[in-house]
Amino acid sequence: MGEYAAKATELLRGTIHDYNGAGSGGSFSCSVYDTAWLAMVTKTVDGKEHWLFPTTFGYLLRNQESDGSWPSYASDVDGIMNTLAALLALHHHRDTHLQLGELMHLDIDSRIRRGERALQDRLLRWDVGTALNVGFEVLVPGLLRLAEAFGSRFDFPGKRLLFKAYEHKMSCFDPTTLYQDRPTSALHSLEAFIGRVDFDRLKHHTVGGSMMGSPSSTAAYLQHSAVWDAESEDYLHRVLLYAEGKGSGGVPSAYPTANFEMIWVTMALLQGGFTADDLGHTQLEILAACLESSMRLGNGLVAFAPGLVPDADDTSQAIKVLRLLGKPTPIQPMIAEFEAPDHFKTYAFERDPSFSANCNVLISLLSDENQLGEHRMHIQKTIAFLRDTWWNSDQKILDKWVRNTMSSCTLFRPRG
Repeated sequence: MGEYAAKATELLRGTIHDYNGAGSGGSFSCSVYDTAWLAMVTKTVDGKEHWLFPTTFGYLLRNQESDGSWPSYASDVDGIMNTLAALLALHHHRDTHLQLGELMHLDIDSRIRRGERALQDRLLRWDVGTALNVGFEVLVPGLLRLAEAFGSRFDFPGKRLLFKAYEHKMSCFDPTTLYQDRPTSALHSLEAFIGRVDFDRLKHHTVGGSMMGSPSSTAAYLQHSAVWDAESEDYLHRVLLYAEGKGSGGVPSAYPTANFEMIWVTMALLQGGFTADDLGHTQLEILAACLESSMRLGNGLVAFAPGLVPDADDTSQAIKVLRLLGKPTPIQPMIAEFEAPDHFKTYAFERDPSFSANCNVLISLLSDENQLGEHRMHIQKTIAFLRDTWWNSDQKILDKWVRNTMSSCTLFRPRG
């Protein structure tokens, strides 16, 4: 295993370096959707307005498909959201005559027309009832309404169902919860609430300038706040420079993601048969210290990056990783934060349960044989939820966090 162990060690070393790096780390691939939101940000300097991130617009132009759409990554909703957001950016650039430079000669109107035709085709084929993307029922209607402001209206069979889901979701949403001290996962998608929330009352939720590590949400916050936030501007510049786009103009859907990558890479390697000798004891001690620091910061909980809103997925896996590395780690904070009457929530204010998140919680609950009796009721509850979900899903487990059905199925069988 020598060659593979060397590669695994290098991979792990990279996650630790990212954790301590200038940009705080992350290697998520670039997202057209988030890039488009940065492309719409303007700033006024000395009385003159200009596009703040002009390279992002170039990225959008380079990534438009031959049919006029923008890429779908893993689902129809990805392509719809990418295309809608990119079209909004094109509309803004066409109607706002700022510094386009060498892009002035491009036929933006033609690109918009081709994009709208491609989007209409995708919407006509979209089965809204089977969509599971997190927040799609809020994000897509919001994008469609913003597009209508530019005269772009789209009709499709699932539109009524989509907006019915939107109205239901918004009827349960109290904007004032965003103004309170406790952060919620809604901070990751503030662009969905343009016109519904007062962005000037959200400054206290920024962490390192970001809104829950989301470039799109941070861009929306920056653009729609009356008072310019220099720290948020700096965060977005860092994302452009240090994230996977590396100055190309593209940005990922989340940054930084240091905890996420350390946790899940380490878990995959340990479960894949690599030992502490293979991966390096000193390196694993450094990694464990990083995770323990994040857990202290989160009062026993972990987010995908330090200081952000914690979740059960990352917390449960961090506990398992630390225990595998010989670090006794309490599980009670996770139980207290995420336990619901008949399952565990991914985020504290989550409404729809996740099969995969409950699999990971169960694995964590089972990871200490000395505590099995103490957590018997929690284990039984989680198993019952997974059993009933499996039984009622006709062998196809649908999950908002895991697109690949088989991935959820394999999680149902805890290992090690």
